[in-house]
Amino acid sequence: MMDRAFGRRLALVAACLGLAGDVGYILAGCASAPGAPDDGKFTLTLVREATGRWLIRSDMDHANVRRTPPAEGQGPP
Repeated sequence: MMDRAFGRRLALVAACLGLAGDVGYILAGCASAPGAPDDGKFTLTLVREATGRWLIRSDMDHANVRRTPPAEGQGPP
């Protein structure tokens, strides 16, 4: 997964996921590389429409440390 705001790849590791009726969620950590220590956390909440299609209700993330954006011209294209 690509972190568009900071121009780097992320390795995502799900810690918990669940489903209750028409609501699903994922709680996870993210790191700069597979096997690296987590440097952030995120939640993803989904809701199922009457048609059966799942939609994102919320997508929140939080860095464990303050990150700074890449220098001008160093971010994603």
